Amino acid sequence: MTELVVTGYASMDYVVALNGFVQVDKTTLVSHRDSTAWPRLGGCVSYVSVAAALAGHRVTPISWVGSDRDADAFRDGLNKLNISTAGIHRQSDSASPVAMLIYQADGSCSCLFDRAFSGTEILAPTQLDAIGRADHLCLTAGPGHLMDPILNARKPSAKLYWVLKNDVSCFTPQICERLSSEADVIFGNRAESHMIDGLTSQSTTIVTTNGTAGVDIYTGGLHIETKVNYVETNDPTGAGDTFAGGYIGALIGGGTTQKQAAKIAANSVSQLLMSRANSNEG
Repeated sequence: MTELVVTGYASMDYVVALNGFVQVDKTTLVSHRDSTAWPRLGGCVSYVSVAAALAGHRVTPISWVGSDRDADAFRDGLNKLNISTAGIHRQSDSASPVAMLIYQADGSCSCLFDRAFSGTEILAPTQLDAIGRADHLCLTAGPGHLMDPILNARKPSAKLYWVLKNDVSCFTPQICERLSSEADVIFGNRAESHMIDGLTSQSTTIVTTNGTAGVDIYTGGLHIETKVNYVETNDPTGAGDTFAGGYIGALIGGGTTQKQAAKIAANSVSQLLMSRANSNEG
């Protein structure tokens, strides 16, 4: 079984939908909160890992949690999905990263993210060992000071995947330049594509998602357009990361074209969003 290691910030997500808009000195009522997922497993690292694991691969997420109930919930969420927690490092006497996702009446979302550790994360020996033996390594938004050490720890033959995030604290211009030159596949949406303008070569596959408009794949000098069917949703959090995880899972399984991988990845997103739609109906 092929092994994939995914690095990035952990998060437990607290999600609410409102019947109005957040206003100063005024109470706004919550129209929906899923009692079965309060909080729910979050963070780019989790969405990528879950989608790749569902494709039948052994996945080890590398991330950092504190010593609170959210840390236990994060590890339990991975365990329930049969995903290894060997790469989840617990930092003592600390809160864990959390995100508060507030969906307003017009569908807009405000995300409040507490990274918790302020750049004190370290790479534990178990994490370095997992990175060093992995056949495939995927970097998502995570501690910026650990990007170079993570890349330095991977074995030369490992395939490298990068999920873009427009966050300079994670991906500095220097890291973007390095990742653009070393990554085999780069994922991002149209708004994030400026991060790699002029930095990649034709040997790098670039997968750009465009919502309901489909997916553009640039590989080996070719441009492949793929139409996909997305589920209508008012809670799309994690869709892009799930797409990346599904795509990676399809590719490393072997015998799959880039276009087929995009179709499989889109199906992973549909399953995620449909599960939320069903939860909202309940």
